[in-house]
Amino acid sequence: MQLLNKGIQQAQEIQDLRAQLYALGQLGQVYEFAKQWPTAQQHTESALNIQLPAPIVSPVIISNHFSYFSS
Repeated sequence: MQLLNKGIQQAQEIQDLRAQLYALGQLGQVYEFAKQWPTAQQHTESALNIQLPAPIVSPVIISNHFSYFSS
């Protein structure tokens, strides 16, 4: 648990949302296995509340994709 808490802290420091989400979810799972339900729920909900930015899609990829289907 200490390692996951350290990972969450480091992910927050470098603003890595994916790493933070993963570590919180894993920590929630650890507490779930330990049957510490309120703590498991807290960490799991924290992970679920993290909003990742939408991926950037290149216009070139989109135009190539549609030209393939319009042939």
